Amino acid sequence: MVDNIIANSFFTTVLHRLAELDWDLRLHYEVKSNLKPAEIDIFRAARVSHVQPGIESLVSPALKIMDKGVAGTRNVRTLRDCEAAGLTVTWNWLYGFFPEERAEDYEPVLRQIPALMHVQHPAGASRILLNASARTSRTPRWASRTAAPPGRTGTCTPCRRRTCATGLPLRHRPRRHLRLQSRHDNDACQ
Repeated sequence: MVDNIIANSFFTTVLHRLAELDWDLRLHYEVKSNLKPAEIDIFRAARVSHVQPGIESLVSPALKIMDKGVAGTRNVRTLRDCEAAGLTVTWNWLYGFFPEERAEDYEPVLRQIPALMHVQHPAGASRILLNASARTSRTPRWASRTAAPPGRTGTCTPCRRRTCATGLPLRHRPRRHLRLQSRHDNDACQ
């Protein structure tokens, strides 16, 4: 997996050079979620019109579980500052895979959603799918290579049999599986 987040050095090199050019550009960058106002100003000067910050929730406890290193209020500030600068923002709200998540953590944020109508809404809200290179793919305490997470059952996607030894109803990727899945073996399917 490739990390496409803009390098910090671009704020003092590439973006300044782009700002000097008289080109009609509409650029997009993937960025960290803790953008500073000065960095947002540099984007506008360089004619960047669209950013995709690593905002994946506005719920601080969920962000802590994801090991994002940022609080929900900081993500709201980034959305507010980008909106004020006229930048289009794409972000996604991830939820629902971590056993440590609690519904009561979401309630205060959900009550505040009407007050956030001035910021750009998420492109979508999605349950998390773990992939092999994501920080979230560390095998949690409740998982093993042959057992499904609590409450997760389904058909084995690779072979369409009832339930394979992994028990995870995730898409099959030939030659490489997700960490929570053991190497697919048709003999392991029952």
